Amino acid sequence: MSLNAGITQTFGELTENANYSKNECFILIGGKSDNPNNFDEKAWVKSLDDFKNWACIEYKNPVSIFQLLL
Repeated sequence: MSLNAGITQTFGELTENANYSKNECFILIGGKSDNPNNFDEKAWVKSLDDFKNWACIEYKNPVSIFQLLL
């Protein structure tokens, strides 16, 4: 399985590509990244095999789909 990810910051921080025509933001959720300056995608994907490296994803201010119908 191949993932196209580029991470240059630690967990919880955003990275922006300063290209004027396109901005991309990434957040690394879960996994283990020892050196964010030298991101190793294969090692990160392998670290996800251990559930202890997983992180919870939480929704902020969720909106009920039924509220949108009103």
